[in-house]
Amino acid sequence: MLDSIIDFLNRNIAYAYPILFFGSLAESFFPPYPSDGIFVFSAFLAGRGVVSGAKAFILVSAGNLIGMMTVYLLGRKGLRPRLSKWISREDILSKADSWFEKHGDKVMLANRFIPGVRAPLCLSAGVFRLSPQRMFIYSTLSVLLWNGLLLWMSTWAGRNLVSIERFLFRYGIIAGAASCVVGVWVLFAVLRRRGR
Repeated sequence: MLDSIIDFLNRNIAYAYPILFFGSLAESFFPPYPSDGIFVFSAFLAGRGVVSGAKAFILVSAGNLIGMMTVYLLGRKGLRPRLSKWISREDILSKADSWFEKHGDKVMLANRFIPGVRAPLCLSAGVFRLSPQRMFIYSTLSVLLWNGLLLWMSTWAGRNLVSIERFLFRYGIIAGAASCVVGVWVLFAVLRRRGR
């Protein structure tokens, strides 16, 4: 998918900015969409003077943030009322709410650095009532830090786009595996507590 988008952008630079914005927005609703790879390619093009790095950074960051906040609101307004009906024990929801109140800012700050679970984390932040202000502040910081890192790496790597793509692929696998390990560990911890 990424190769065909990059080929299209190479031939149609005029579409680069709308693709960057809407692609970054789409990632929140369709997580397999390779918005990081497309942003890296646009930063690579910026390094060659084809597109503006500042415009690409702003558009990708705005798309990421709007998508994250939209998914958050879907969780807060759409799923939370339904979840309250499905789960008969209110203490389970209050524990999750308390956990997100205590750790949600750290989770959202790390959000952009954990590929594969970005959208579910935003949805969970909404469902478990992380305050909108904290969601916005920490999501903005996460987006700016991650996109700044991608822009810096792309500029630093210069013409070696392939090495950045390899890095992002490996990073995605490692971060995804680490997320799975943490998820399994949390699941076992919860099950062990229930057994007591």
